[in-house]
Amino acid sequence: MSVERFRVAAVQTVSGGDVGANLAAIEPHVAEAADRGAQLVLLPEYFGIFGARSIDKVTARETDGAGPQQDFLARVARKHGVWVVGGASPIAVADPGRVRSASLVFDPNGRRVARYDKMHLFTFNQGDERYDEGKTIEPGQSPVAFEAPCGRVALSICYDMRFPELYRQFTDLSLILVPSAFTAVTGAAHWHVLLRARAIENQCYVLAAPSWRQGRASSSATWKPRDSRRCGASCPRFHIGGRGRDCRNTLAGGFRRRDCRRRFRGSRLCARGGAARHARAGDRA
Repeated sequence: MSVERFRVAAVQTVSGGDVGANLAAIEPHVAEAADRGAQLVLLPEYFGIFGARSIDKVTARETDGAGPQQDFLARVARKHGVWVVGGASPIAVADPGRVRSASLVFDPNGRRVARYDKMHLFTFNQGDERYDEGKTIEPGQSPVAFEAPCGRVALSICYDMRFPELYRQFTDLSLILVPSAFTAVTGAAHWHVLLRARAIENQCYVLAAPSWRQGRASSSATWKPRDSRRCGASCPRFHIGGRGRDCRNTLAGGFRRRDCRRRFRGSRLCARGGAARHARAGDRA
């Protein structure tokens, strides 16, 4: 029996407050992932804008179906012939002070095939570090999954992965996507264990892509159920990308469906230099 492979990539970004500069810096990494054989590329939460203030994403909101971030996703998917998942883009709602945080999926023809609005909003208060996404984000109402060549894929965003019942509404999942912007504090404590838990509970693969900035640092990861070992790039069963202020990571890997018809080997690509430094100019503590 021939083995059919499905290769995926998670791009870790260092985005700031300039949407145009962020998208320009990300595109070469989508291209590199596609050149290395990726068929699906996941971008993190806040890939298009990660401003100094929570209100910045409201200022950069787009009408559903049109806008710089959505146009970018459609264009690069079509140009490179890959599935592209924009981790979270700010989509306008009736409330002028809030947005929906929407994960948007585009097929290799550049056609949007799915939209998921983040349902669980992050609140955190520890010392001087405080977050309340509900002030600027309107929660979504419905879970979403889509069909890809690898099978059924569930969408979620960051804090969603703390709620296992979200994924239990689906059956026969092949892959869960978790674009994120975890804080350094909660990420160090919970990031990897939560990814492992969701993979084990749902008996499917998990692909996670976080944003990086000062105070928010997690590592890109793919997880396979029944195997939580941390390995180097040569290990096909689990691979985790690095993290750091000076690099954007493109984590390329793949997986085998539960019917044993698809499998993979993975490797990490790390691009250093101008693009990362350019986007880093918008970083804030």
